[in-house]
Amino acid sequence: MGSSLTIEMAAHAYRIPLIDYDRYSATGCLVSAGCGIGMAVMDQEYDLFRYFVDTDQLTKGARLVDFAIIAQRLCQPLAFVGIHSLNPRLMIDAVVATGSPFYAIVGRQPDAGPKQVESLDELHAILHSGET
Repeated sequence: MGSSLTIEMAAHAYRIPLIDYDRYSATGCLVSAGCGIGMAVMDQEYDLFRYFVDTDQLTKGARLVDFAIIAQRLCQPLAFVGIHSLNPRLMIDAVVATGSPFYAIVGRQPDAGPKQVESLDELHAILHSGET
């Protein structure tokens, strides 16, 4: 008797600290560079995201890119959000591998929401402009 792959199994296999918010009507996974912005998005988008990953909590041996490729098949939507990251290259590699949307917080206004970044060039320009 075979078993179906679950997001929890993938997280365990790839050493990803996955948090399940137990929102059974939601099926998405949010990968965040930092828990503050990630928790804010999780609270706001409660009908979209059930699972949460904070990349700042990854340990040695974690395979975020491989996990993201599997998560894209198991969770809808898979999205990435962040302001800064302890390892921005890892986050960018995961975004590129999946083709998933990346949202960056642009501007310092309290009501400025996430802005979808359309390309890595745009993300790079935002990260180096001081807008974030």
